Amino acid sequence: APTGDGIELVLVSANLRRGNSVPDAMLRDLLALNADILALQEIPAGFLEDRPALRRAYPHGRAHASPIPPGGRAVLSRLPLAPGAPPMRGGDQPGHAAASFQVGAATLRVMSVHFDWPLIGAQAMQIDRFARFADDFRPAHGVHAALVGDFNAAAWSRAVARAGAVAGAAAVSGFNGTWRGAAPG
Repeated sequence: APTGDGIELVLVSANLRRGNSVPDAMLRDLLALNADILALQEIPAGFLEDRPALRRAYPHGRAHASPIPPGGRAVLSRLPLAPGAPPMRGGDQPGHAAASFQVGAATLRVMSVHFDWPLIGAQAMQIDRFARFADDFRPAHGVHAALVGDFNAAAWSRAVARAGAVAGAAAVSGFNGTWRGAAPG
């Protein structure tokens, strides 16, 4: 919640599901949210290139296409990139895209991550590799940071706690899971 004289922003994180059979509906939903910043995971191949309306609406940021599952990641914004910020980053391990944006007199660093499944995937290794990017996201004077994405873990899990500790961040409260599974109930 905004306090004092802060600037209120809308940051949306969405897993687009690389096998999404209705990508144009997803595009309409994303544009309808009218967010200032989009943090995307599992971007289907060709999604950004085939939908220029999204890049026109969000001209700034970093997209990392991935030749391996689970697809690409991106941080896209209506806000301009921050001058003198760490370089935009993106890679397959730990599965992320990151960029810094100018918000008034401050800088907002946003990293969109997608960690693997904890039991049969490489989640622990990804979080260990994530440590090399953490310095870019530690808050400093006039710098704020948001680490968002598909953690494949509950907000109270060890994985989220480890990622937060590495990034110098803490989980925010008031959020609920948005994934709708196919299991009954």
